[in-house]
Amino acid sequence: MLPRIDKKVVVVTTQAEVQDDDLDFWLSQPVEARLAAGEVLRRMSYPNGTTPRLQRVLEITTGPRH
Repeated sequence: MLPRIDKKVVVVTTQAEVQDDDLDFWLSQPVEARLAAGEVLRRMSYPNGTTPRLQRVLEITTGPRH
């Protein structure tokens, strides 16, 4: 189940402060928590599983030999 986002909270800050705070937070988390968060982000981005992949095409041609 995906977490709910509270859209009522507004915080005004700089991008540098956010990046520093985010980095400090994630570095303090155990590996399992980081992987779980990555999985949540993946499920939010791709709710129906994976994205369609490009088809691999191989074409063999013959040409003049030098």
